[in-house]
Amino acid sequence: MKTSNVVVHRVDLTDTTGHRIRVSVDLPILCPLPDGSAEIGLPSWTPGSYMIRDYARQLTSVDFANSDAEKIGKDRWRVRVPKNGVIRITYEAFAYERSVRTNWLSDTHAFIAPAALFLDEVASFGDLHRRLNRPHRVEFRLPKGWTVEGVVGSEGAEAVGRSAFVAATYETLVDGAFLAGSLRTKAFRAGGKPHRFVVGGPDADRVDLDAVAEDAAKAVAEASTLFGGLPYAQYTFLGYTAPPQEGMGGLEHRDGCALQIPTDATVTPERRAAFAGLVAHEHFHAWNVKRLTDATIDAPDLTREASTSMLWFHEGFTSYYDDLLLVRSGVISETAYLSILADLRNTLSAMPGASAQSLHDASIDAWIKFYKKNDEWRSASVSYYAQGALCAAALDLEARASGTGSVDALMRALWLRREAGEPFHESAWLSCAVEILGPRAMKWHTRYVSGGALPPLDALLAPFGVVAEHAKPVGAWAGVVNRLEAGRWIVDEALAGGPAREAGLSPRDEWVAIDGRRIVGDPSGVIAGKKPGAKISVTVFRSDRLVTLTFAPRAHPAPPVTYSVNSKAGATAKRLRKAWLGTLRK
Repeated sequence: MKTSNVVVHRVDLTDTTGHRIRVSVDLPILCPLPDGSAEIGLPSWTPGSYMIRDYARQLTSVDFANSDAEKIGKDRWRVRVPKNGVIRITYEAFAYERSVRTNWLSDTHAFIAPAALFLDEVASFGDLHRRLNRPHRVEFRLPKGWTVEGVVGSEGAEAVGRSAFVAATYETLVDGAFLAGSLRTKAFRAGGKPHRFVVGGPDADRVDLDAVAEDAAKAVAEASTLFGGLPYAQYTFLGYTAPPQEGMGGLEHRDGCALQIPTDATVTPERRAAFAGLVAHEHFHAWNVKRLTDATIDAPDLTREASTSMLWFHEGFTSYYDDLLLVRSGVISETAYLSILADLRNTLSAMPGASAQSLHDASIDAWIKFYKKNDEWRSASVSYYAQGALCAAALDLEARASGTGSVDALMRALWLRREAGEPFHESAWLSCAVEILGPRAMKWHTRYVSGGALPPLDALLAPFGVVAEHAKPVGAWAGVVNRLEAGRWIVDEALAGGPAREAGLSPRDEWVAIDGRRIVGDPSGVIAGKKPGAKISVTVFRSDRLVTLTFAPRAHPAPPVTYSVNSKAGATAKRLRKAWLGTLRK
């Protein structure tokens, strides 16, 4: 490679109280326009997170030191190329939005999402036909006592010294992340390859690093066995801590992942198992999304939406496998896994949106619905994560019970075809599924992916010796989801088909009284104490108006179930269950 083509980004992380990242970049221009100018820009979204985020809104003091520049769009500038062909740019980015897809800088740590920070020629991430194949060097200036680690891909990227990294291309750079601070690292081997778990952030010492690395190693080994080996040379789990109320989150990269780790992630066995599920999910993406993927999101145009109809597979099947790998590897028990399946089934059965939108459409609508939920999202849309996972389970159970294969066999076949260079898209998926699982795969796709039906999980589990116990409806149901906001109970959504919505209860209504008595506690709990079919009077504040509604709550239309193993199940059921939930490793 020619040194003159290297883009050098210098990143100053010392303003930890002002939360401002200072960047200077020397940018050789490779794709000048016919008039001698060039277009410089910043991506609008990051790979793996399907929402336009307009990262440029955080940039300030953008200065083109050696060239005239004109802003021509929200995240784009036209610049006159100087004689030496290298543009010097300095700018600042406000970094105080904690997530795995945005930038953060504080006195405890820094997290860098490259797509949200690094400028380049627009051709590097916009024009799919003119991608620039040149390296990017990132150099960090750190506060005293800090170190920095990165996920920048082992294929064509490397760390250079203690605080610099080189990525082979801009695409490699933005498919990564950086974490700086007082970091803790646990190295381990799994599946015959080196792995690292890196943790930093506030109260990071509360996270049992040995425990999370142990769980990760088991999930990695099980996934490696499923696919016949790991697809990378090395892998890094890069995690920062956050308060428990902010939850956990993850974002996949080609040879690692970024993780938001609640500080209580290992406090109880239940919390540890939940976090292990996130880790297994993001790692599974090393195959499903980062390599086994359709062209739309394999090399996306980061200036605009890049829709795919296959998020039900990329995220849904991955969601099926995350907990499945945990039970197979012994991280969680069979009982715990069946409880997870029951919770998934119960959640979807209680949401009208599960049958209001197909998984195909939900995938395409991710940009405008999943990441931008409105006031009736539970009634009008479906999660391609949750429902995709339930439908994946249904396909697996159907195939195993009939003796025609398994989703394990399908995943291996898809991976082998991809390794052989075959293109991957929905038609290719369906062709492979029919070949491996027979005609039932086409019927499954028509009913659950295109049609939007919920699979009968209770019946599908029966051949495996799993019994569904249905709870008896207790009390009344209004079909309302509430939230507690500054000490007030607010209607978050009145569900479609529910008596409250039919009576006119609306999102953002503030609960005041039921049957003339002031509400103390969750209103749904108060209503549950009423008799189904008996009319009640509900008083709410709607903006500044006091509104009274009357309706009759009903018995719950979808009482929850619990799953348990039938101790009297025969040998066939035991064999099927062991093949499904038992480890693949010999």
